[in-house]
Amino acid sequence: MKKILFNPFEKYSETQLLIFGVAAAILSTYLSYVFNARFDGALDMHLVKNITLKQAITDNVINIASLFSTFYIIGFLINKKTRPIDILNTVLVARSIYCIMPFTHFAADTLEEFAVKTAKINPLDPAPIAFTATEIITISIVALFGIITLIWTVTLLYNGFKTATNLKTIKHKVLFATAIILAEVLSILFITALN
Repeated sequence: MKKILFNPFEKYSETQLLIFGVAAAILSTYLSYVFNARFDGALDMHLVKNITLKQAITDNVINIASLFSTFYIIGFLINKKTRPIDILNTVLVARSIYCIMPFTHFAADTLEEFAVKTAKINPLDPAPIAFTATEIITISIVALFGIITLIWTVTLLYNGFKTATNLKTIKHKVLFATAIILAEVLSILFITALN
């Protein structure tokens, strides 16, 4: 079970991984549209008032393309035998976790109220802002859920990239981290420019 959840790349064929990854990408795009969740960065998701189907599709395509391009270029630098299909599967499977993120929309109103109250905090004014127990519990649950999802996604990216490139050294690991940062920056720039 641990291998299925964190390193399916060693257990399943490239065709199985591709089919699963494409299906998950379509599902996450649809769910982001239904639940008003913008995937506005390679590893980001924010709840919004509304989102068009075009925005949902554009966001996911840009995120996948940004991750794929940076991971493939850096993967090729590490190992010239790195195959595009292995990098694509890594990206698609890792992003499959984002299918569950839009369901945090149940907390949208509470998150918005929390954000409004937080914006009113003035470090020069000692008067405390009162947060309700519901707000604190909801924020804590959503934050924990987001952290777990991010860790799970990065773990899948790492294991898939490691399998695809035969990653071994510290230098390779630094390049992996660089690929994630570059993908995040690229995706945000393109999404901002196109939406």
